[in-house]
Amino acid sequence: MCCFVVYGGVLNMSDKKTSLVICFTPLQMLIAEKIVAQQPSVDLIVIALNNNDKYKYYYNIFQHPNIAKQYYLFDNNKSRFFKFINIIKFNENFKLEKFYENIYISSIDNKYTHNILSKVNFNNLYTYDDGTANIVKNSIYFKQTFESKLKDIVLKLIGIRFNLNKIKKLSRKHYTIYKGIQNIVEQTEYVSIIEKKEEDRNIFIDQEIKIFLGQPLKDIDKNFDTLALKKLLVMEEVNYHFKHPRETDEAFFEEIKTSYIFEDFFAKELSKYRKVIIYTLSSTAALNIISLDNVEIRLIKNNTVEIKYPDLVQLFIKSGATVIDMDSIK
Repeated sequence: MCCFVVYGGVLNMSDKKTSLVICFTPLQMLIAEKIVAQQPSVDLIVIALNNNDKYKYYYNIFQHPNIAKQYYLFDNNKSRFFKFINIIKFNENFKLEKFYENIYISSIDNKYTHNILSKVNFNNLYTYDDGTANIVKNSIYFKQTFESKLKDIVLKLIGIRFNLNKIKKLSRKHYTIYKGIQNIVEQTEYVSIIEKKEEDRNIFIDQEIKIFLGQPLKDIDKNFDTLALKKLLVMEEVNYHFKHPRETDEAFFEEIKTSYIFEDFFAKELSKYRKVIIYTLSSTAALNIISLDNVEIRLIKNNTVEIKYPDLVQLFIKSGATVIDMDSIK
C-alpha cells in the first residue's frame, strides 16, 4: 500500500532551538514561511493532499537560512479504514526531534497533526490560518469536538493524545491574514501575504481586468447549473479564468496558467493594475484579498450557495463584496 512520496533530507536532530512547521496546503506554506523567518532553524514537514505543481512549487521555494524539509504525498482517496492505517504507519516514515522549542500548525482538526504533536515534546505551540475556517463561526474550528468513547480509546491506544480542543487551549498565539476579525485563539498577530515585488512598486497599469476565480462546482451542487454561471460571466464581460487545482472542466475564458496560488499571483502580477474585479461563488482566496485598494469582489450567489454557506456569504457581504444573483439569469 503505497501512500506517500518523500522529498528532502533528514530533519536536524541537534539544534535545541529548532522550530517545527507542519503544512497541508500551498497557502499554509506561504503563511508559515513568513512566520518562522526569524527563527534560528526550521524543520518543515509538508503533507500534500493533492499531487499538483503548486504544492511542489511552494515546497521548493520555502526559504530559511537553516532549514530541513520533508514532503509527503498521501493518497487521499482511500477509505476511512485505510486513512486510519496511514496515520498509524506515518510514524514509520519520517524523523523528528524529541524536543522542539516551537511548533507551528494550521490544520488543527487533522489527525496527522495530532499524531505528530503526540510524538514530540515542545515549549511553545502556535497556530496560523487555514483559510476562512478560522473566521467563519459555524466551521469545525469554532466547535468543541467530541470523539466517541470507542474512537477515543483507540486513539489513546495508538498514542494520539491531542485533538482540536486541546490545541486551541495550548496555542500561545494565532497568526492570521485577516485583520480585525475574531479567530479561534484570542491572542492574534497579523501576517501580510500580499507584498509587491520591489521592481513593481513604481509600475502602474491604467487598466481594469475581470477574473473568474474558479472552484469545483460539484462541491457546491452535483447538479450545478454551469450554463447559467457561464452566461452570467459572459454578460459581465469577464476576461480570465483562474482555475482551482481540482477543477476538471474546460476553462470558461482564457485560463491563467501559473504555479502561484491566487493570493501570490495577485501580489506578483495583479497589484499593479488600476482595478481588478474578482468573480467568485465562495472561494476563500477572494476573501483573502478583499481589503486591498484596487480589488472589487463580486459574489455570485444562488439559492444553493446561500443555504450551504450562509455564514460565508454574510462574511463576504460584511467585508464589502457586491452580490450578484445567479438565479435571476434565465
